[in-house]
Amino acid sequence: MTAILLDTSALLAHFFDEPGGDEVARLMVESDYLLSVVSGVEMHGRLREMGVPPARAEAVVEEYAGAAVEVVGIDARVARRAWELRATAPARLPLADALIAACASVREARLVHRDSHFDCLALTLPHQIRLAPSR
Repeated sequence: MTAILLDTSALLAHFFDEPGGDEVARLMVESDYLLSVVSGVEMHGRLREMGVPPARAEAVVEEYAGAAVEVVGIDARVARRAWELRATAPARLPLADALIAACASVREARLVHRDSHFDCLALTLPHQIRLAPSR
């Protein structure tokens, strides 16, 4: 079974039942899923921006992390892979996205997202599942 790594955009699609959220739900059942520690930080911040109370935002992030097979941290290997991905990307790749993609790459997991920033990685990170865009 190939593992998947859920980007923050996939988590938000699932949590808010947005386009692509049903596919994320299916993948979470059918696959071992991983998260990047970066996605936890991003998700918490996004939930707070949307008015979710701090304790609830923390509980949501902890629930997703607790169900994951692994929360992938940032170590020297992940950082180096993010550096390589940014160096070879033909378009701007934000640091957070590079770190998340690097986590997927290092763990040989398919990256699940709906973030157009990852489109520039089609050749260097071919194992992606692109969800339907948000409304």
